[in-house]
Amino acid sequence: MSDALILEAEYADIKTVKTRKVVQLVFEMPIERFEAAVDVLGNPTAQTRVAIARLAIPDAPTVNKAPAAEKDKRRWSELPLPQQAGMRCAEPKFQEFMNTNSEANARSHLLSSLRVSSRAHIRPDSFAGKKWIEIDQEYLNWLKYPEERTGKLVQGRMS
Repeated sequence: MSDALILEAEYADIKTVKTRKVVQLVFEMPIERFEAAVDVLGNPTAQTRVAIARLAIPDAPTVNKAPAAEKDKRRWSELPLPQQAGMRCAEPKFQEFMNTNSEANARSHLLSSLRVSSRAHIRPDSFAGKKWIEIDQEYLNWLKYPEERTGKLVQGRMS
C-alpha cells in the first residue's frame, strides 16, 4: 500500500449513535494535516470505506494514557455546557437527583427541563444554558447537603 494513502492520527473517543445502532470512532490529528486527510479520504458523505490499524511504534508503551489524562484536567467551568450536561447524565448520583434510573432517562428529563431537543442547544446565552447552570448548582448543593434532602426534590423544582 502506498504511504500516500496512510494517515496517522490519535484514537480519541467512541460515540454511540443509538438511533442508527452504530458507533463512531473519533480520531484526532493536527489541523495542518487536514487537507492531506481530505485528499486521502475524500468527502465524508461519500461513505468511503477505510481500514483502521494500530501503528506499532518502537520503544513506545503499548498503552499511553498521558495525553488523555492531560486533556481531562480542564476545569469544570472551562467545559462546554453540552459536555457538562452529558457528563452529569452519566453519573449515577445525578440520575438519582433527576429521579431517574439511567443515563438515557436523565438525559431525557434534563432536555425536557431545559426545553431543548439536544444538548447541543445548551448555550451560555440561552434560557437552556442559564437553566443548566442553575440545575447543576442545585445538584452540587444536593450532593453537599444530603441531610436536607426530602424525597425526590427534582420533580417540582425544574419545571
